[in-house]
Amino acid sequence: MLDKDELMYTKILHGNTTIDEITDYIDELHTKIKKIKKEYDVNIQIRNMQNSKILKQKRIIDLMAERLTTPIHSKEWIKNYYEDKVGGENER
Repeated sequence: MLDKDELMYTKILHGNTTIDEITDYIDELHTKIKKIKKEYDVNIQIRNMQNSKILKQKRIIDLMAERLTTPIHSKEWIKNYYEDKVGGENER
């Protein structure tokens, strides 16, 4: 069975539509496109917020690593340790 888009395509292809049907269908498609664009924009905003949160966590880890550096543990070792903790890889 054909979905609405396939059916309309077939009707247009064979000339079985009126101008009003085509215009209504174009309006419907325009509405669908606007809805998808809005959802996409929301997803971009969420991703930006998540990236911002990740960058903030990395800055905090970097500052902690600077403070906690010891002769035994380098800054890089401490950063890796806490990044693993934030990522959940070293949970007990």
